[in-house]
Amino acid sequence: MRAQENWGTKTMFDQMKPSPRIAALREHHLKLKGRVGYEAALCWTQAFKESEGEPTIIRRAKALKKYAETVSLHIHPGELILGGLDKRPYSTIHYPDITCEWVEHELEQFSVRPYYPAECDEETIKIYREEIIPYWKGKSLFDIWQKRAKEIIPESFKLGFMTGISEQGVATQVTLNHLIPGFNRVLEKGFSGIQKEVEEKLNTLAPTDPNYVEKRSFYKSLLIVCEGAVKFGKRYATLARDMAKKETDPDQKEEYLRLADICDRVPAEPARTFHEAIQALYLSYCISLNDAGAIGFGRLDQDLFPWFERDVAQGIITQERAQEILDCFFIKCAERQQFFSTEAAKYFAGCGGTHTICVGGVDEDGFDATNELSYMLLQSMCNVRLGQPSIIVLWHANIPDDLAIKTCQLVSLGTGHPAIYSMERLIEMLQTMGLPLNEARQGTIVGCVEPSARPGKSANNADAGSINIGVALEFALNKGIWRLNKEQMGYPTEDPRTFTSFDQVMAAFKKQIEFLVGHHVALGQLARDLHEEMDPDPFGSLLYEDCIEAGKDIHCGGAKYTLGPGILFTGIADVVNSMAAVKYLIFDEKKLQWDELLSALENDFADSRGEEIRQMCLQVPKYGNSDPYVDSIARELLRIPGNETKKYTSKWGAKWRAAIIPLTTTFPLGMVTGALPSGRKAGEPFAEGCSPRQGTDIKGPTAAIQSVTAFDHSGFLNGTQLNLKFSPEVFNDRWGIMNLSTLIKTLMSKGGYHVQINVVSKETLMDAQKTPEEYKGLTVRVSGYNAYFTVLTKEIQDDIIARTEHAVAT
Repeated sequence: MRAQENWGTKTMFDQMKPSPRIAALREHHLKLKGRVGYEAALCWTQAFKESEGEPTIIRRAKALKKYAETVSLHIHPGELILGGLDKRPYSTIHYPDITCEWVEHELEQFSVRPYYPAECDEETIKIYREEIIPYWKGKSLFDIWQKRAKEIIPESFKLGFMTGISEQGVATQVTLNHLIPGFNRVLEKGFSGIQKEVEEKLNTLAPTDPNYVEKRSFYKSLLIVCEGAVKFGKRYATLARDMAKKETDPDQKEEYLRLADICDRVPAEPARTFHEAIQALYLSYCISLNDAGAIGFGRLDQDLFPWFERDVAQGIITQERAQEILDCFFIKCAERQQFFSTEAAKYFAGCGGTHTICVGGVDEDGFDATNELSYMLLQSMCNVRLGQPSIIVLWHANIPDDLAIKTCQLVSLGTGHPAIYSMERLIEMLQTMGLPLNEARQGTIVGCVEPSARPGKSANNADAGSINIGVALEFALNKGIWRLNKEQMGYPTEDPRTFTSFDQVMAAFKKQIEFLVGHHVALGQLARDLHEEMDPDPFGSLLYEDCIEAGKDIHCGGAKYTLGPGILFTGIADVVNSMAAVKYLIFDEKKLQWDELLSALENDFADSRGEEIRQMCLQVPKYGNSDPYVDSIARELLRIPGNETKKYTSKWGAKWRAAIIPLTTTFPLGMVTGALPSGRKAGEPFAEGCSPRQGTDIKGPTAAIQSVTAFDHSGFLNGTQLNLKFSPEVFNDRWGIMNLSTLIKTLMSKGGYHVQINVVSKETLMDAQKTPEEYKGLTVRVSGYNAYFTVLTKEIQDDIIARTEHAVAT
């Protein structure tokens, strides 16, 4: 395998090299192959069979407890953090009460499918076919949601699932949770302490309470989960002692015994040391994955600092040992595999999870919150260089120069880490969603780019489907008719041949967005109701103090704040460029008549003048080059999605939120969209996020960010995403690092929200396509998440290769 230090910069000025232990564990991890696991799904099935007739929240709690008490355990020599999800490392976990119907048809395809392949052995296939699938047929949340949607809102269902406009909804309409649980409660109290809190609430619950039955079941479910969580740690303690008995190496034997002592303590009791705190955190995280989609850790530099500071002051731990423990934690976080259908995998290609860890930011008084762990957490990713966890820097106007430089040094390594966010925009967004200033200042990120309150405070319904704004424009220029099937799928706006001003084009587009948002809200509200009915989250609720106080599940408004649902918008740059072409060629310069342009689009630029017209379209100035003509159109156009989305409110009083975060919907949604006036041909993938279209930002990164900040990012309350790509040669000396820091400061000061940066050459990526076995650890930023480049489909690899590679940082 090639030396990974050569994938990014040649210089890493203050890098602490990973210890031999970490190097060995990383190498072991990279040799693992993704597998389809079955233990969680089997526990869920067995527990639900055994609890027929009981309240759903009790059934889910018992399933979680069974999993914690029976899941296979394993410890790899050298690990300092213990935990696992299945009988084999690097396996998927699956909760079949949410979705199961597609599994029957795809089991034999997992290992050969192009999107997100994973080994699926005969034992797994047999257990799924004989024990899991038969029980869940017609019973999963998705099955029932699909049936109800067809009956109650058939037009919304048809629009969402026939056009591909919200095909992502197959995965996300019914996968609610993007959570940052209050793991700090486990570190401070242990599950035994939390259990006492719950018991007190249950014992004082009066039968005269109008919600007595529901609250009683709720508290009972939390107690069941506590029992399982305590047992989970104790089982690892037992395993470590058993392994110590068989171990002949005295150092390894002693290490197993130390780990046994730690797991005897946590997560049952409060953590006393830094090592115990991280072990408690990871075991809690393993259990939480059975109840949630994307789990965030919040601002770990803040939450872990008291244990780190105390241990260092008392001489309990050295910084080197603390760094090694953090590095082990990062490697363990990379073990999860996602369980997606083939269709859903198109939208999350290569995504192993989005387990966010934030550093930096400000405190509740607005002052810089950086501490020593901020640097050490960044250093962990420098050391392990894996796809997960997703490390995030909360950048603000007073970020210390040292943290800014450390951030850029990690960027320069070419791992796609870290993602960088504006603390100022995050605070603005959270305040708009109802958080007071002091709480907003403690905000963090969950999922890909979604703003969240601090851990244990907000329930986040981040992704309730995607809207293809390329199709919205196609509808606006085609009287609501979809070119793919010639059917009336959009709103029946007027024939554009009757438009005498560009304002009418924009108004027709706005009408289509309004139409599509309304249908998505209808689908999302139905899913929301089903989550309350079928998807209670006893473990997540256990780590939300407000849920315990109110006696309410997190899916029923128990959290202090409920944020979302969110709608993701795909095709930004392509639609902005298309609008610019219409305005320039039809109205301003009058170089084309409507008949000419519409004929060219209908025929995918293949009619008599098609290629000539396409070249005219391609010559119009493009978004991403700081062109005032195009950027003013972007500003006007991009007010529409945010304004239309936030008109709607969920039953818990939360604003619906717009986002520019397409995941890999750029491919499947591009495939169902016809030719556009930008010069883009039918079926081509869209540009990524709010980034310029590949290869069209020809005036450098500074011009690109001028365009990207031409619109108000705080209007997209679910976040926006910007990709940039630099040549590794930019960072051959310290000046490249300094210039990148200046560029990020400029982006954030001008109103940007997010940026993620790939630093890898076209030649390296092309070589990785040819010889993937030599690049097993090569990670790239795809779309709000990192992925191993070699597991992506060729079309997505080609898209990353085609992104503009800037040669200079300013």
